[in-house]
Amino acid sequence: MKRIILFHLIIIFCFTSCEILNTDEYDWRKTKFITSPDDTSIPDSIKKLIRIDAATLALRDLIKDPEAKYNLVEIPNDLIELYYRGLVHIYNARKYSPFDKVSNIHVFPEPTVSDIVILFDTTYVWTLAWKRGERLTGNSEIDSLMENYNLQLHSCHFDIAALYSPDPVNTYALSKLFVGVDGIRISEPNGYMGDGNNIQAEILKSHLSYTFSVGWGDCPSGCISRHFWEVNVEYNGTVKMIKEYGDPLP
Repeated sequence: MKRIILFHLIIIFCFTSCEILNTDEYDWRKTKFITSPDDTSIPDSIKKLIRIDAATLALRDLIKDPEAKYNLVEIPNDLIELYYRGLVHIYNARKYSPFDKVSNIHVFPEPTVSDIVILFDTTYVWTLAWKRGERLTGNSEIDSLMENYNLQLHSCHFDIAALYSPDPVNTYALSKLFVGVDGIRISEPNGYMGDGNNIQAEILKSHLSYTFSVGWGDCPSGCISRHFWEVNVEYNGTVKMIKEYGDPLP
């Protein structure tokens, strides 16, 4: 998986399945509740990865609402927590086969919950600070956004700055805040090229449904082969392996 800077065309997808979370069938602002799992034995580094997985799944739901996609910077914590708890329940079942096969699979980071890229006009004096590697610029609008959202300068090359948030955010709404500031030409979420392992999730009436997958074979261009595990987590914390399918594992 190779990291690149992308300026995306905005595409609004329609979701028609009556089971999939969407703005017609389910209000993402009113989440379900799931039994709290014990995560005390999970290393902090793993919990951090699971939290990012949960935030990405939550953001995928949030951006199905066009208004929230571009106006709600904070990803609802209860939605993140719902997915986090479900993933922890699955992780805690790793000592049982076949759950051990999915415990190390993480969400493909699309969309990103941390990174945005900004194309700026180098004729503006404030941009010199970014070009020097300085986080704050002296531009009150820019610096206010940097401080309010604890944004960090990851890199700056020529007329493109890469910013990141240490905490998961809706990068679509965050990047929109920079649009219109004098000197900003384009501001959008950063992106990834290629494909890889992934987790997809659905919020259903009686349970959470997670689909874990591993991909291989020319993944920089889009994985040729993929193997899947479908796992349900009931709201009482019960974990069930529903099915395993796809291309035979190498």
